[in-house]
Amino acid sequence: MKVMSFNLRVDVQVDGPHYWPFRIPLVLQTIQGQQPDLLGLQEVSDRMAEDLFPLLPEYENHGMGRNHDFKGERVSILFLKNKFSFVREETFWLSDTPYVAGSMDVEDGFPRICTMVELIERATQTKFRIMNVHFSYRSVRNRIQNTNTLLSFYHPYQLQAKLPTILMGDFNATLEDPLHGRIHEAGFKDAVASLRLNRVNTYHEFQGFPGLTAIDFIYGNAFIQFQTFQTLTESQKGMYASDHYAIVADFKIL
Repeated sequence: MKVMSFNLRVDVQVDGPHYWPFRIPLVLQTIQGQQPDLLGLQEVSDRMAEDLFPLLPEYENHGMGRNHDFKGERVSILFLKNKFSFVREETFWLSDTPYVAGSMDVEDGFPRICTMVELIERATQTKFRIMNVHFSYRSVRNRIQNTNTLLSFYHPYQLQAKLPTILMGDFNATLEDPLHGRIHEAGFKDAVASLRLNRVNTYHEFQGFPGLTAIDFIYGNAFIQFQTFQTLTESQKGMYASDHYAIVADFKIL
């Protein structure tokens, strides 16, 4: 199976020539060029969802907005309808009150969420789990809370059913940040490290290669074996699909 994680950069006019409406064809080209079975998107506003999802009719999408009214930015999970059956989904807030919609740390100023989806691969009848996150960038304290809440949900999930799990997203933290050590201790392995590849910076602020920092990751638990990984650094006439590069991993379930 192939999984892609892609921070799309929210639609704000201050981006000028990189404003969302100008980037839609490149975003679509990036996704369709890879044809991922599973797709995790971050920074998807209501308008962006309305623009993009109808252009991807082969995918079913899940995930609610992060605001108190369940609108606003979401961390969407999409999957190919012909390959997977949907089992359930859950969105929770990465705060100290995870069931309070819109809850946030005042240091960050934005709600942070995780969307979890459980699926069954039709061909093998294998059940597995996908978790997609977008952590705080303003507040170290909040990233610690984000990690605490994420793991406090993951462990009970695994107690209920020990499922193969992919964890992906924009963690807003380089590999040196202690939060990655905690994720590793929880039983996850980083795709790049497990394949012993050179890490490419994923956040580039529309400046392109070599980028500024690597903050987007794909993790798998003990039931996941990564086979390939790539960072999609392509541009078209100086235009980039986002201020983050998409990352893609092929994996098999053990």
